[in-house]
Amino acid sequence: INSSATQVSFGGQLGGDQVNSTDALALSRDRLVFNLSQASSVSVNSFLNGSVLAPNAAVTGSGHLEGTLIANSLAPSANGSKLELGYEPFVTLSPVPEPDAGALLMAGLGALAFLSRRRRLSA
Repeated sequence: INSSATQVSFGGQLGGDQVNSTDALALSRDRLVFNLSQASSVSVNSFLNGSVLAPNAAVTGSGHLEGTLIANSLAPSANGSKLELGYEPFVTLSPVPEPDAGALLMAGLGALAFLSRRRRLSA
């Protein structure tokens, strides 16, 4: 989501209020980026699903960001409350089995036999 606003405030309900929410916005948070390229000030005072790209902004807030934050600075709000950044570890993938060594050996020997027979027939 691109925005050219200079002051941005996230408040209210923006996709669930907990890490394991099942609403559509929470389920898509790994593909949701708030691109705030012109922002100089960003305030997060709600549970926000998605990443925030605001390289020139000073970010404050008392909410929760479940995603990545790229900003110029991050500081506590005027009342001392701090923005909470969520952490979601990488999902481990199941290993892909390698081809059986015997099958590879047989395929290699078959290719060598084919090539040697082809040479004999052409000679």
